[in-house]
Amino acid sequence: MPIATLDLDHLLASTKQADFPGRAALADVSSSIAKAKRVVVVSGAGISCSSGIPVSHLTTALAND
Repeated sequence: MPIATLDLDHLLASTKQADFPGRAALADVSSSIAKAKRVVVVSGAGISCSSGIPVSHLTTALAND
């Protein structure tokens, strides 16, 4: 399965025909997770940046240099 990026806020608010494939992909992912017996989430440094969560360790590290 190829890795895809979905703009969730946009897709959830949109009713445009052009966004239906993205909404279908989101529904497929949601359904797959709901049916799964186990789910593994791989995360790492910087994952919070793209989701809008402030990253305090970066500003602390820069202030200490």
